[in-house]
Parts: sequence; structure tokens; C-alpha cells
Amino acid sequence: MTLKPLSPGKYEDIQFPFLENETFRRTGIPENGSAFFHALLFSNNTFRSKTDEEKYDAILDFRKELLKDLMFDDWIQHSNSLSQIIDMIRISIYMIPALLENTEELEKLKSYNINIEYLNLLFELIPPMNVDKNIVSIFEREIENITEITEKSLIELFENTYKTFIVDRINELEENVETKWTESKRSCITMTFTEMSNRLFQFILDKTFQEFLNEIETFEKPVPLLNILELYNTNFQEKNNNLFKNIIIINAITNEPMNNFDFEWDENKDYSILLYFPDFHFEHLSRIVNMDNKKNTAKIQRFIQSNDPIIESLIV
Repeated sequence: MTLKPLSPGKYEDIQFPFLENETFRRTGIPENGSAFFHALLFSNNTFRSKTDEEKYDAILDFRKELLKDLMFDDWIQHSNSLSQIIDMIRISIYMIPALLENTEELEKLKSYNINIEYLNLLFELIPPMNVDKNIVSIFEREIENITEITEKSLIELFENTYKTFIVDRINELEENVETKWTESKRSCITMTFTEMSNRLFQFILDKTFQEFLNEIETFEKPVPLLNILELYNTNFQEKNNNLFKNIIIINAITNEPMNNFDFEWDENKDYSILLYFPDFHFEHLSRIVNMDNKKNTAKIQRFIQSNDPIIESLIV
């Protein structure tokens, strides 16, 4: 059966093929960009008793808590961080003229000790299309050869890629001058433009990372499932916060648990179950342990202990 999202606050009791003897209650969650966080926090009695405004604040605090102590080298290990960096490089090199006309962005560039005159000259020497083709594309390909991807290793790779190309470009330019440049002059030109490109690359790295942080901190911004789980998994083992639980996710389309991601289960923590509607929506799932049809009441289990036999069926 393919499930469709319920309206916020509505509930429905359902069974899954892989657990025929168990009944779960799904509860509708607002589709506002923070469904994952809302569905996860819904297990908490204190959260459920809050007003809508208080829930908004609690979700925002939880999103920010995920980012606490997150460093660039932690983030760079996430699945699509490198593609985000590559995209930002390409956007930036083609948008340099627009960036230089934006007062706020111009001041940010200057804060990285980027000489704007040199920057303009840099892109006159190597137009954006050539930077993309001869530097960015090679950099993107060579990333696969890095043993350990860190901020430092990315900067070193970009510097080496850029320096190789700028030397070749200087050789081409020198063919059109009557007097050959001295080795000292060649070295000075290479160093000047390489340093400038390094500062621009650092600016782009920081900008990409900051945009990621801003997305997580924005209530209305939906975050892809894998990004959430990687970020959550990076943090939750170290958090004593009772809100951080093991997470089991059931796909609303296949009706099967999603175990195709690397999650480090903590045997000392309880489990929360979420129902996932690709790509961005979630609902809360509770286990019904005692249904009284005559009184139309049910005993709900919102957390499942790690030693419960049902866990084996959910995470295998």
C-alpha cells in the first residue's frame, strides 16, 4: 500500500507487511520544511504540550543543536558537500562581475585580503570559461585521488591545479612579448595570482559551508534525508540530550524499513520511528501496545527500548 500524508494532527492506525502482528499509529505533521524535526520531537511529551509558537522555537533550537561544534572537516565528509563546493566554485567564477558590484559581497572579498584590481586581472588573464574547463574540471576529477579529504587537502589540491595552469598560461603570454621575462618575474606573477586564487577559493569554501549552516538553521528549509541523517549521526552519539534517539525510518511508498544508510546505533538509547514520504516529508509513528475497541482507547508506545524484540525486525 502506498500511503499519503495525513493532515496535521490527524491519525491512522496501520500495519506493515513485515510486522503483521504489530499495529502502529501514524500522526500527521505540518508540511513546513521542518517535518523531520517535528516528527522526531513529537515523541516527547513536553513538546506535544507546547503551543505552535513554542513548537516553532523548540524545532529551531533543535536544528541549531545539530550544528553545535560542527566543523568544516566534519561537514566535508557528508555525501554531497563536495558537489556543493564544486557548484559554488562554478557559480562564483561566472558571477564575479556581479559579486564586485554587490557592496556586501565586495566587503567580504576584501576581508580575505583579496585585491579587487588583481582579481579583475586574474579573470582577464584566465576567463571564467577557461577556469571552469582547465582548473575546476581537473580539480573535480583529482579529488577522487585524495586519501583524506579535509579543508587543507582541498586547498592544496586547488593550489597545485591552479599553479600548473597559470604557468602554462604565462608561457603562452610570453610568446607574444619581445623581451623574455626573467625567472624572478615569472615566479612573482605565478605566486601573486596563485595566492589570489587561494584566497578566493577559501572565500568559496567558507561561503559554501555557511550556506549549509544557514539551511539547517532555517525553519522553513527542507533538508534532504541523507543530509539530515549524516548530520544527526555525526552528533547524536555525543549528545546527552534526551531528545537524541536512535532513528528508524520506514518508507511510506515501499512500507519497508530504510537501512541503506550508515547509522551508528547506540544500545543505550531508545528508538523513535518515523514514516518517510520522499523527498522531504515525515510523520511520527507510535506503536499500539493495547487497543480497547469498546472504549476506543489505545495505549501508545512512542519510544521503543533497545532490547525490545521488535527492533531486530526493524533494523535488519
